[in-house]
Amino acid sequence: MHAYFNVYKRAQEGWKNFLLRQSAVHRLNSLQWASEAQLVQHDDVCPICFDELKSARITRCNHFFHSLCLRKWLYVQSKCPLCHTDIMPKD
Repeated sequence: MHAYFNVYKRAQEGWKNFLLRQSAVHRLNSLQWASEAQLVQHDDVCPICFDELKSARITRCNHFFHSLCLRKWLYVQSKCPLCHTDIMPKD
């Protein structure tokens, strides 16, 4: 009986993790891409990985991040890494 309970709990946690990741991807896809002019004007690095911004997503609080970096961040938190405002309202 104990083994079945452990399998059930792991499946439950896995499903919860899947839903959180799906929500993060949905929020990320709703953010706009930075244009070339915005990237040239911003001329900075990604605050998460410190690599040059060749393409970026712009948050509601006007911070620029690599799409992959922001997606990984959103798996953990739903707030901006710089100013801690909500990236997007909850689904």
